[in-house]
Amino acid sequence: MSIEKVWPYRLAILAAHLAAPPPFDLSSPPIIEPWCVSAQTAASLGGSLTIIDERTGKKYHVPVSAEGTVKAADLKKITTGKDDKGLKMYDPGYLNTAPVCSSISYIDGDQGILRYRVYPIEELAESSTFLEVEYESLGHHFILFLKEVKDEGFEIEHDGKLITVFSAPNYCDQMGNKGAFIRFEAPDLKPNIVTFSAVPHPDVKPMAYANNFLRLFQ
Repeated sequence: MSIEKVWPYRLAILAAHLAAPPPFDLSSPPIIEPWCVSAQTAASLGGSLTIIDERTGKKYHVPVSAEGTVKAADLKKITTGKDDKGLKMYDPGYLNTAPVCSSISYIDGDQGILRYRVYPIEELAESSTFLEVEYESLGHHFILFLKEVKDEGFEIEHDGKLITVFSAPNYCDQMGNKGAFIRFEAPDLKPNIVTFSAVPHPDVKPMAYANNFLRLFQ
């Protein structure tokens, strides 16, 4: 296919991604793909669905969206008793499930297009580092790493893109490091890091508890 025919299609894809809601905006309802629902031929199919469970005789009311869909989570309240975890949706082959528009990825097998946050996947694979790809996957927030000892209990690197927090002070009773934990404060979920030092404990040899635990398997 010539570039003259391809570029309008790719421009439309890019515009759709830029118009999509931010991936972490939990206040926005998901945008359902219009091709798979009945509402594309009607003004609105919203309302309520009444379900009578013949197993128990109970009646349930489930909201129906304007697109003519119901939330699978709303069916969880339909149970037969305290040991029943609720009704589950089973859709083998994904034949009658309404997909939502993704602001993260786009795929078109016919056109040979695979994008990840508007970037061609081949560009990310060939030209981007692991940290850059992870940063994109989190919607330009940051990566939080929790399994590396830091002298001050935490470390912020790569212009704030990578934050390491380690919660065990004086690790193994011999590292002398501080501990830290992180809080995300509303409304913008800004990270607040709090550090603390180790406190005295009974005189036990370093890692002695681990030796006792391993004896269970002997």
